[in-house]
Amino acid sequence: MDSITMQTQSKADSSTGAKLIAATRAIAPIIREAAGTIEQTKKLPQHVFEAIADAGLFQTMIPKAAGGYELDFPSFATILEIVALAEGMEEAAGHGR
Repeated sequence: MDSITMQTQSKADSSTGAKLIAATRAIAPIIREAAGTIEQTKKLPQHVFEAIADAGLFQTMIPKAAGGYELDFPSFATILEIVALAEGMEEAAGHGR
């Protein structure tokens, strides 16, 4: 792969990562609102599941060849942190006391 192809691919990947991070931030209030129910039932309410699916988050680490986003790890870690903070899991997100 030449450097131009690698740079183009890198820009596409960072653009995808940025879009998925923005989508995660957009659904964070939905997750936060359902955090008590999730903790109590140990299940995702249907509307939270659908919000996550609609945001494309279930496809973040699936290879592109299989229809996923094959997201870079730093972007994926940012998504996990946003979700953890929305659920009130400060310690899991590295923001514990």
